Amino acid sequence: MRESGEEDSGVRVGGDAYGKVRVTPRRERRPARGARSRRRGLLLVGALSCLVLGGSGTTWAFTNYVGSQIKSVDAGVTGSQATGAMNILLVGVDKRDNLTRKQQNQLKLGRESGQRTDTMMVLHLSEDHSRVTVVSLPRDTWTTIPGQGMRKINAAYQLGGPKLAVRTVQNITGLTINHYVEVNVLGFIQVVDSLGGVDVCTPVAIDDPKTGLKLQAGDYSLDGAQALSYARTRATARSDLDRIDRQQQVISALLQRALSGGTLANPVRLSAFVDSTLGTLSVDDALRRDLLGLAEQLKNVSTDDVSFATIPLADVDYKTPTGESAVLWDKEAAAELFRRIAADDPLTEPSASAKPT
Repeated sequence: MRESGEEDSGVRVGGDAYGKVRVTPRRERRPARGARSRRRGLLLVGALSCLVLGGSGTTWAFTNYVGSQIKSVDAGVTGSQATGAMNILLVGVDKRDNLTRKQQNQLKLGRESGQRTDTMMVLHLSEDHSRVTVVSLPRDTWTTIPGQGMRKINAAYQLGGPKLAVRTVQNITGLTINHYVEVNVLGFIQVVDSLGGVDVCTPVAIDDPKTGLKLQAGDYSLDGAQALSYARTRATARSDLDRIDRQQQVISALLQRALSGGTLANPVRLSAFVDSTLGTLSVDDALRRDLLGLAEQLKNVSTDDVSFATIPLADVDYKTPTGESAVLWDKEAAAELFRRIAADDPLTEPSASAKPT
């Protein structure tokens, strides 16, 4: 681990006041324009087809390779056109049934069977395919689940699988979900380890006996199991809201590692990353058939073009009729957030100094 005071990872996701729309664009040191163009061109279409498939360069081979690795799931989504905006529901599922007793003990996941969502995010690809906005949905969101009444949003998957999760998210956000991507606990660990770990920064100390995670404030390089604990822990002052910040930070760190020269220029590491990533995903049928098309649409997007938005909240400690602790959205502000996302409007206003005089 790298202690505080050593070289900075460059990855930062900070918290802010409750109820505010927070957008965190990537602010890593930008390389020269030519270097940015080369980095953008080294995404899945070029890098994976050349390095993983031995330079065959054939769409047929790549498509069949991907299709053989990724599982498909019926999520009841609409699919998408080759051009235009797109919304993807990304769900992290806490599937423990496929873990051995030893793995459950090591990861401190408990021994309960079943499936539940640990993370829900909406990824919006802008109409011109130049930007990606990631919106984290607090798992404790108190909302209506179709046919099930008022519950926490993370119960939707447990009660009705991907289809009910998609319907619930569409109802509360007003967005049309075009595609669905699901990743499980063990797969997340394998992806992080295939990249050689991820660099994170925690502004506060974490001591969580439930996950076994104990960190002082500072910078760290985490392996897969540690990164999972870091992304899952709620043992800080803002509980689930802090966890959303950490999850966004881990995603940013993963993107940094995945798009770095140390991964793309290393055939062994790149192959391990691709295999672990594809093998851990379940996606809707349409996306599985056209994953190469999605990669083509994303080829010009770099980490600098990815931003994160947080749901505005009206009550961060709502007591439900059943006695649970939950969070309530600021309905008006949340509706405006998703309206702007759907319209590809910028989520932050330019600063006064940036406005023309």
